[in-house]
This record gives sequence, structure tokens and C-alpha cells, in this order.
Amino acid sequence: MKFLILLLIISPLIENVFNFSINETNFLTLGIHYDPTIRNNIEEDLIKIKEIGFDWIRLHISWKVVEREKGKFDYSIYDYTISLAKKLNLKIIAILGAGHTDLLPEWILKEGSVDNKDYINYLRIYAKNTVGRYSGKIDIWQIENELNHVTFYKWIGWRIGKWNETQIKNIIETLSSITKSLDKSAVMINVIVDNPNWFSFLRKLTEWNIEYDIIGIDYYPNYLDDYSEDAGNPLKASKVYDYINKAKLFNKTVVIAETGYSTYNQIHNEINQAIFVEKIALASIISSIGLVVYYRYDDFSYNSTDIEANFGFINYFGKPKLAWHKVKEIKVQKYNLKINIKNDQFLKSSEIKLDNIKVLVPIDLILFRTNINIKLEKEIRYNDILYKFEKIIINEKIYTNNEINLVINEDVSITIYYIPYYPLDLTVQTNTNYSLKAIVKINDSEYEIYENPIYLEGNKSYVIKPPEIIYLGNRSFRSTIESAIIKLIGPMKIKISYVPYYKLRIIVNDWLGNEITAFVQVIREISHVGKINYINFTSNIEYFLPEGNYTIRINSIFTYEKTIFLNEDKIIIVNIENY
Repeated sequence: MKFLILLLIISPLIENVFNFSINETNFLTLGIHYDPTIRNNIEEDLIKIKEIGFDWIRLHISWKVVEREKGKFDYSIYDYTISLAKKLNLKIIAILGAGHTDLLPEWILKEGSVDNKDYINYLRIYAKNTVGRYSGKIDIWQIENELNHVTFYKWIGWRIGKWNETQIKNIIETLSSITKSLDKSAVMINVIVDNPNWFSFLRKLTEWNIEYDIIGIDYYPNYLDDYSEDAGNPLKASKVYDYINKAKLFNKTVVIAETGYSTYNQIHNEINQAIFVEKIALASIISSIGLVVYYRYDDFSYNSTDIEANFGFINYFGKPKLAWHKVKEIKVQKYNLKINIKNDQFLKSSEIKLDNIKVLVPIDLILFRTNINIKLEKEIRYNDILYKFEKIIINEKIYTNNEINLVINEDVSITIYYIPYYPLDLTVQTNTNYSLKAIVKINDSEYEIYENPIYLEGNKSYVIKPPEIIYLGNRSFRSTIESAIIKLIGPMKIKISYVPYYKLRIIVNDWLGNEITAFVQVIREISHVGKINYINFTSNIEYFLPEGNYTIRINSIFTYEKTIFLNEDKIIIVNIENY
């Protein structure tokens, strides 16, 4: 039923997802586990169950009850219960052949339980009688119960015998084939997902070619968690979403066959039980399953500290707990919650968190009145694009927080806005492709440029102004551009080239070595550009010029002309004779 086991079995996933609802509507239906054998007024109970909002009851057709003596069957208690349930239009899940010690006849236990060589024959007789009797009256037949957890149940005495793989396979095959041959109703096999072996067990059913229709998930995250870090936390309920989606990989209808929260101490109290019930329902709606069955209708012991005895929605004295009233709220599913992300095609299938459940948008759900936490990523990366959260609009109201606690008490339309930031891969390099560090001004902000791209808001114009000169050691490099204007509509790469500049000092002397003034002309010819002239009337001048060929011309009484290749700092002294 509800135990934890620290056994991890890693199994490969099964592909192909198939999903359909077990009811005729898109709404979540609710069920409750009910034991008529310990109740005094079954009719009153079932009427209450129906009126509060449950659509299903789940019950054991206990082998111990119907065949107390070998070969003598008495179904009167179940005939009465099932007849009343059908009159009230309650659907029924009947559990067939559960081999727990408290559900097996004494005569079978005395004969060795499952280890008796005739156990399968006895089981076959019981199953044929039971399914044949209620054919057409049961909506789902659950065969056996939580067989992935037999090792633990043997340890605590809830099952006796070997319960080895061969026995389990024979039991499931027997119950499945009998049920399928005598009734058209769906067959369910349930697993307790608190035991990590549940997935490998379902995989084993596939290998055995077991014929069944529904996977029932049993989930008890708060069972005996008193010493855990978050003891009693009802929000653990949301984790069932992950188990549901993983179970869907087996191409079966998935339901929650059994889940509950015991109110056995101050931490595990009625308030937390009601929250747990609500959050299980919410996770089920989000995962698009059609049925949740809670455990159980009533507390069956006065002992308030017994965990097993206090799962009921009705306490031992017949008083409804808070969870009972929560069912009525969950039943009223009428509020539409729509969530989408605006403007960007890449984010239209992104994940957001609803009550810590990762869900893909767009979302279109019908919910009951509830509180729900919506959490959005501040930043999302898609390929090379960075999206930053901007705002969320909820029914035309604007919020700038990326986390919202929302009360669902009306139709809610949510639009999420992210701003795309595109990478600008800006590199600063010398003419020999050597990367330089630089502080580049982009609009009104400065950015250090070296190896990594910078991210800027998309669909905007930017003016890029690199530094005019960059010094590397004792060498200066000058940008080939003063500025650049870009429109950033996607990822972009820009290379800013820097060329080394050298000092060229020209000194004009007369024949005696005295500085004299003259027209000094430095000419550089660039292909596709033409000539660049630097003209000064001076006797001593220093230029910072890029590498290249230059013509130096001095005009005085006489004309002096010389061609040089500038690739280092140079001093040119020109002596003008007979000045």
C-alpha cells in the first residue's frame, strides 16, 4: 500500500505516448476507497459519497469475506453495496484477488498461501465466481494490489510466502485472462510509485505480454516522513505529475488508483491533508488524467496516532475532516486558465512552473477554485538567443515579478512577455588577427570586449564606438572605423580591425644643420581610395601613421622626395643644401 523502499532500479524508457480519458468529459473525476465490511450504514455512506462529489468508489472484493470456507461463497455484502452504488450512479473499481494476509481466507493461509501448489487453482475458482457474478456491473477490475512492493510487505508480515517472479507472473496472467474472458470492463494493474522499482515492474508486464488497460498509480509521499527535512509537507503531492507522465510511456490509460494523507500527529494534520487532496487533484488536471481515487472514506480506529487508521476523510466518530469539504470544491471545475507566451515562436513551447510542476505552454485548463503558484524563468536560452523576462499580464493587469501566487476564482488569461537578447559577437583584432581587449561604447553603455559575445536587446539600433587607439605594450593600434550603426535583428558578428601606427618624425635642416621651415608633404596611396596627403609648413613634425608605403616630399628652394616603407618608428632628417 504505502511504504518507502530504498531500492533504485534503472530501466530504459518505452517510446510512444498514448493518452485517453476514462470518462466522457474533460473534467477530473474523483473516487474514494470504501470498505463496506466494517460499516454499519452502507446506504447512508454511499449517499454522502455521491452528494459530496465523488463519482467512483473503490473496494476490495475480499477473498476472505466471500469464501470463508473452502468452496462456499457468500457475496451478500458486496451484492448490496454494488447494487446501491449503481442506483446512485457511482462507478466502481473492484479489486480482485489481493493476496494480503488480512484479505486471504484462513484456510488458504493455513495451507501456505501463495506457496501452496493449488493456490492458482483456488484463485481461479474465486476469480471466475466473482467476475462472472458482477460482469457488466464493475467499471474497472483491479487485479491484485501493488505487486511491485511484495518484498517489503513480506518483511512487515502483510504477505506470507515466497511471492517470487514466477508466482507473480502466474497470478497476474490468471486474473487478467479470467477477467478479460468474462467481462468487457477495463483491467487495471496498480503500482506503488514510492518504490523506485515500479517502472521496471511495468516493463516486466510488457515482457510477459500481460493484457491490461489501465496503469493505476499509488502514491504516498508523506508516509512515515516524520524525520525527513520537509516532514508532513503536503506540497509533495505535486510530484505525482512526474510519475503520471512517465507511466504514460507504456501506452496505457493512467489514473491515480490510490493516494492519501494520514492525520496521525500534529505535523500530519487535517489542514495538510486538505491541501494534499487539493494539490493531487491539481497535478492530475495538469497532467490530463481523468480519475483520482483517495484513500480512504473513514478512520477505522480510535487510535489517533496509528498511521494506517487515520487516512479517512471521515474521522472515527463520523465527523467529516477538512479534506471531505475540499472534495466539493474540487468537483466544481469551471474556471478556465489560459497561459501563453507572446511574440516569439521559439518560446511558444517553453516550460513554466505551476505549483513547482514543469509544464509546457500554451496551457488551457479547466480548474476548480484554488491557489496556484506560477513561477517563470528570469532567463531562457534557446540556441544562441537569450530571452529575459519582462512582464506577465493577468486579466489585463501587469506584473513585473516572475513569480505570482494566484487565486483561481474566475476565468484567468495570462500572457507572458520575454524580450529577446541577441548575441553580438564583437571582436577587436589587429591586421594579423591578434585579438585585443577593448572597452567599446555601445549607445550609452561601455562593454569590455575580448572573447565572449555580449547580449543586447533585439530589434533595436545601436551605435558602436570603439576606442580610437589601443595600446599593447609600447605599440599603439588605431581603429579603422570611427563608429558603426547596426540594427540588431538576430545574432550578429562584427569585426573591428585595428592597425598598428608608427611614429614618423621628419626634421628639415639647412646645410649647416640648423632647422628650417619648409612645406612637408607625406603622401600615402591606397587602392580603391586614392591618395592621402599630409601637408605642413614646419621644420620638425611627428606623425602617427599606419604601416605602408609613403612618399615624403619637401618643397623649398629645392624639392626633396623620398619613398619609404613604414613598419617601425622612423626619424627622417632631410638636409636642404644652399637654402
